[in-house]
Amino acid sequence: MSCRGARPTAPPDAGTFVAFAPDFAGFRQWQRTSLGRFSAGGHLEGPEQYAYINRPRAPSARTFQTGTIIVRTLERGPPATWQVFASVKRGGRYNARGNVGWEFFRLRIDPAGRVVIVARGLNPRTGLQDPYATGGDGAGCNTCHGSADARLYDGVLSPAVRPPDP
Repeated sequence: MSCRGARPTAPPDAGTFVAFAPDFAGFRQWQRTSLGRFSAGGHLEGPEQYAYINRPRAPSARTFQTGTIIVRTLERGPPATWQVFASVKRGGRYNARGNVGWEFFRLRIDPAGRVVIVARGLNPRTGLQDPYATGGDGAGCNTCHGSADARLYDGVLSPAVRPPDP
């Protein structure tokens, strides 16, 4: 595999999966779900918010498969101005003390339409004033996505996207 070449997305439950920018490249062609006015602590509020998922969860499944990518957008103005966040089901013991198996991303769309990874990890800080990336060891994203309530839904908060009620 070349570092510059695109690589295929991991097959379902292939152990672990590490996402790179090419894995997000076509997200705007994935299954798109309107999140309406769903609000999670002020995170991406407004009617222009959507979730894009690269591989749908089986209807009765309680968790998402390793390699699942969920991109959440607030689509106000041209794509280069959108707020873009993502969660990737990395699998294994990644983020074992938070939203188990998930890695968090801050993305942006450049003026040419390419997806760029701005920050990634347990607590993807952008260097800007960032109310969602506070504290250490993933406390920003894991505060909500790693809570006991969120773990009932594999860390997914939006009712439009999360697994069915237990």
